[in-house]
Amino acid sequence: ESWQARIHGRVLDVGVGTWEYPRHLFQQRCQYTATDCFEHPNIDIVSDIHTLSEVFAPEQFDFVICTDVFEHTQRPWVAARQLYHVLKPGGILLLTTPFNFHLHSNEFVKDYWRLSADGLCQLLVEEAGFKDIEISPIGHPEFPFSHTVVAHK
Repeated sequence: ESWQARIHGRVLDVGVGTWEYPRHLFQQRCQYTATDCFEHPNIDIVSDIHTLSEVFAPEQFDFVICTDVFEHTQRPWVAARQLYHVLKPGGILLLTTPFNFHLHSNEFVKDYWRLSADGLCQLLVEEAGFKDIEISPIGHPEFPFSHTVVAHK
């Protein structure tokens, strides 16, 4: 919500699942596309975060939103590179991921990772190539509930 006024152009929401709220926030002002690895009425295009480049052209989106997905990715280093791949030069990745949060998986979605700010920086800057990255803890800085990331391509 805090970024709602700044988000514009082509927006890809990766791993949105059944959550319809982001569509309501952005569809009136953006070209909003929702993707996830399973079929659902809320999903525009079924795709896996590890293989976005097989579904989407390179440098296609102005913004990529990825909310609480990285803990469910088997290979977050591959996912980070895929998010970078679909962003236009100057594009922005908005990402959140839990840190001090209970394990939450089911038969379809596993729970693999908890990433520190240093780990997120390693993945997004060193592995994927993002620049000008800002990582903000939510909660106590030394024991955050989660992290919010703003990364520029």
